[in-house]
Amino acid sequence: MLHAVILAGGSGVRFWPVSQRNHPKQFLALAGEQTLLQQTMERLAGLVPPERVLISTREAFQPLVLSQLPELSSGQLLLEPAPRDTAPCLAVAAALIAQRDPEATLVILPSDHMIEDVPAFQQALQLASHTVHEHPDCMVLIGAVPASPATGYGYVEMGLHLNSEAADDSTASPSVHQVRSFREKPDLATAKEYLSTGSFLWSCGIFVWKAKTFLDVLSKSAPDLSAVLDELMAIDRLQAPAAWNEVFLKFRAISVDYAVLEHAPRLGVVRASFGWDDLGSWEATARHLPHDTHANVIRGQHVGRETANCIIHSTDQHLIATCGVEDLVIVHTPEATLIARRGDEAGLKALVAEVEKRQAVLP
Repeated sequence: MLHAVILAGGSGVRFWPVSQRNHPKQFLALAGEQTLLQQTMERLAGLVPPERVLISTREAFQPLVLSQLPELSSGQLLLEPAPRDTAPCLAVAAALIAQRDPEATLVILPSDHMIEDVPAFQQALQLASHTVHEHPDCMVLIGAVPASPATGYGYVEMGLHLNSEAADDSTASPSVHQVRSFREKPDLATAKEYLSTGSFLWSCGIFVWKAKTFLDVLSKSAPDLSAVLDELMAIDRLQAPAAWNEVFLKFRAISVDYAVLEHAPRLGVVRASFGWDDLGSWEATARHLPHDTHANVIRGQHVGRETANCIIHSTDQHLIATCGVEDLVIVHTPEATLIARRGDEAGLKALVAEVEKRQAVLP
């Protein structure tokens, strides 16, 4: 059967001050009326029933998850006592689900994505699931047809069709290919070159694989992680959470890319087009919200003169007034106000670190 694992443990510091360490972006309604987590769950409707969904998140976020997804039980939350990156949590998720369903196929979904065409997205997942059913040793990625030469995403280079009978090369139809190579985030010139070839996709961080295949690859590529996993699975996480947490902390932090995917004997990628974006920053969110006649993106109360190309975020109770400014991010919350240049994501990340350091020493 098809199961889903939703990754919801990130910190979302680039959305500060709206996103805080104790209430990060996946629990916020940044691009619509629903939170990003709720949108992720809703995209599974008709594909994976709620009882076959597992949420991987931080211990501190348990109340947020259960309040936003009341259809889930506390047993459907995989609570990490501390972050260990994606490989350990996905290993635990695979082992827990395989206990109940040894033939389980897993869909791995981040909780901070924008997907505009849900039917096309589900079609891509169904193709990936079918591929895994036909080729159980294959681990499949979902790749989005690039809409622009973006420099903020990793890329996947497609090889030959995985199924020889699939020969439709139109971007409107999803197809599954061998993975020829992975490429790190490129500079602009390289990204343009990738697009010109037609052989590269954005790497979405969405995966489909058999639980037992994942665990088999992990045991060979990262035996130390498998050893901790075996010790962990001998503990009832619901009855003995303290002991479970103590063992979980033995995991080293490592991403699934390095621990598993680089060592997978067979990789496939589904090429699909469903209006994908990774909502990793204010800039990304602005791409999906309405703009006024001066290219401003405004949420909340605002009055402005000679204001252009700004992202302005406030509440209905607080007015932001601007005059003679452009290319700014202005965000107000009851706790803090941010004013920054648009596009300076590295600077914002450094600023948040400085703010947290300052707050740590304040009385």
